[in-house]
Amino acid sequence: MKALVLSSGGVDSTTALALAVSRYGKDNVIALSVSYGQKHDKEIQAAKAVSAFYGVEQLFLDLSKIFQYSNCSLLQQSTEEIPEESYARQIEKTEGEKL
Repeated sequence: MKALVLSSGGVDSTTALALAVSRYGKDNVIALSVSYGQKHDKEIQAAKAVSAFYGVEQLFLDLSKIFQYSNCSLLQQSTEEIPEESYARQIEKTEGEKL
């Protein structure tokens, strides 16, 4: 049995990957990282480093075409800046309404 772990390079997915390697062994774990056209490559670089550290196979899924017409602030083509305030503050400002 193989385990597939979604790996963003963050704390949560790194912990999940470590647990999977501990339980199934590195030869039975595959890390999957997703590129969605994000403004920076820190996530992908961190995920690569984590996968290399644990010695697991890593696959990449490119979803950037799906988001090519989006103006989400996280995307390369966006004209919007990434908000620097907390998500909780953003919700508070809109009283929970989605814009």
